[in-house]
Amino acid sequence: MKHRLTAAGITLGLAFTASLATPSAHAVRPVEHKAASPVVVAKVSESAIDLSRASVRAGKITFKVVDTKAHGAAVLQILRLHRGYGPADLQTDIGMAFGGPGVTHDEQLAAIARVDDNVTWLSGAQATRKKNGWFNIRLAAGNYFVIDQDGAGVSPLNVHGTIVRRSAPSAHGASIITYTYGFDTTGMLPHDGWVRTTNKADQPHFIVAQRVKQGTTHRQVARFIRSGAQGNPTWALRANSGLGVISPGKTGMWKLDLPAGEYLLQCFWPDRMDGAPHFFHGMWQLVQLH
Repeated sequence: MKHRLTAAGITLGLAFTASLATPSAHAVRPVEHKAASPVVVAKVSESAIDLSRASVRAGKITFKVVDTKAHGAAVLQILRLHRGYGPADLQTDIGMAFGGPGVTHDEQLAAIARVDDNVTWLSGAQATRKKNGWFNIRLAAGNYFVIDQDGAGVSPLNVHGTIVRRSAPSAHGASIITYTYGFDTTGMLPHDGWVRTTNKADQPHFIVAQRVKQGTTHRQVARFIRSGAQGNPTWALRANSGLGVISPGKTGMWKLDLPAGEYLLQCFWPDRMDGAPHFFHGMWQLVQLH
């Protein structure tokens, strides 16, 4: 089985340019009532991301990801770069972090540490031509980037003002919690519905939900990993969905729209201690989507 971030953007094809500018924040008076989350529509093509609004008030925001590419999936990701760490730094480091050609092990580990320490990853979602992606995240005032992990698209997003109390889609108790090398779940995970996701680890994580044949066992998955995890195992099916990278301490909402059945949750983010994808440290779990 190929790493999902390679098939759907694990190599994070950043197309940042030095000319990208973000608007400054504006002071806005607080609003006391609790409103519904605004929806920002992101239309993703091979080379660009067209946002329905480039500036939005702070608080919970829902993003609808629309894939307009001729080929491939759109994998939207929101992130914020820390002071002193620019787009060019991330573009250089992200390839090294995933062990690009000619990168030494020490260089890879140093790049992973820089990415982990200088980027706040704020979730995202995958979309295809047949199916839109949806996620909801609480954003404070600041300047962010929205990128396509599987293409060249990039767009600035300005979040301004004090945080407004807004409602978000309900997960009805269904949640996925990520730890350093594992997952935990609560409630009944829906095949068609919202799931709350919280990263309680000390490293960034993302989630790939890959459908597998009903009755697939932990022993089968473990045997596949011990064999080197090359190719596609006989128990893997085509349906899948992905949640973007999310930093430690962050929580977001993610909408699943998949056939009911058994799925393998996976994370392939590179470990800052040895560079191996978290999947090979045991970060996978079989779950049922009802």
